[in-house]
Amino acid sequence: MTRKNLLRKALSGLLILTLAGCHPGKEKTQEKCQTLQIETETTAGSIRLSEVANSSLVVLPTSDSLLLSEINQIHLKKDFLYVADPSSVYKFSLSGECLGAIHRQGTGPEEYANVSDFQTDGEHVWVLSRNTQCINSYSWDNSCTSRINLDLWMENICLTDSNTLYIYTGNDMSKDNRFQLHALSLSDSSSTHHFLPVDKAKAQYLFVKSKNIFQQNGSHTYFTQLFNDTVYNLNAAACTPAFVLDFSGKNIPSSFYNQPYEHIMEFFEKLHQEDRFAYGTDCFLETDKNYWAGYFYKKQYRMSILPKSADGKQICFGTLLVDQLYDYPVNLTDVTLFVQDNGQIVLPLQPDDIMEYGRTHLSPSQQQELADKLHYTDDQNPVLLLIRAI
Repeated sequence: MTRKNLLRKALSGLLILTLAGCHPGKEKTQEKCQTLQIETETTAGSIRLSEVANSSLVVLPTSDSLLLSEINQIHLKKDFLYVADPSSVYKFSLSGECLGAIHRQGTGPEEYANVSDFQTDGEHVWVLSRNTQCINSYSWDNSCTSRINLDLWMENICLTDSNTLYIYTGNDMSKDNRFQLHALSLSDSSSTHHFLPVDKAKAQYLFVKSKNIFQQNGSHTYFTQLFNDTVYNLNAAACTPAFVLDFSGKNIPSSFYNQPYEHIMEFFEKLHQEDRFAYGTDCFLETDKNYWAGYFYKKQYRMSILPKSADGKQICFGTLLVDQLYDYPVNLTDVTLFVQDNGQIVLPLQPDDIMEYGRTHLSPSQQQELADKLHYTDDQNPVLLLIRAI
């Protein structure tokens, strides 16, 4: 539920990322995409959420039969919230009512070992089970409608309106896998295209898990990787560099990746010793007026908002003050962001942490108002902060 330090995340994750595509220092590839200049030193530290986004809170119900463990993925689609923990996928209204659930964890042919990732079109839910190398489709009556078996170690999936399912395998080199991205046609379960060749050198050490590989904005499907300064634009037949993030000369140079690391721990130890690089992209959003980019700098998570207009001012911050929670400070280093379609983000917040803030900073009457707003109880499920970027 909380964002651990980056080394811890790297050691616990299995997603393999690589530095491929266009980035500062590659002039030929830079010509194919737009460079976004990020001024990492112009940080505001903290900012009120209402100054940069519209927001709302969804209090998830808590009961003996609905007690979420670690949240694996969240999708906000057409006024419904879909939330997965390792064993189930739940459908909620924006008022917090549970409207359905997929419970099919098991070892049978119509079951999944765990929910590694999922996608939904509202009517059906596609559940990725990495350990069994399959993607199962379910209707909300818990019946399995299809099963796709692929000889790949899949990490993330993305469903598009064109009936294409993108599958991310990272730099996994087992079973002759040669590409990081695969496009699958749901009409016949056939692989149609493959993108981004596996980087054999980085596959030896660079393992990091990320929730936010894919993000959709209108007709665009964007693809990002944590250790890659490039944002790609996907369609069923092409993967094209669209943007490159330039952290004012603080990007990790290619030479740093080319050193002979024995394992991921050694890579992060040297990365943190340097303490001078900024790197992303953990979060990328495009709105009508701005670009949002989430990245790491000096071991802290930061968000930069870059205006599209020439006269706009860039904003960089690491903490959001949530107005409707009496300026409760959300340190972005300590939470997990779930990037949504069309300029939205969902943040799970812990009610216990919010109430602890209230006991320290608020009057008794304000504490009671806060408890009422959260429907506060012991062992409560997270509340979800829904953010729509302005």
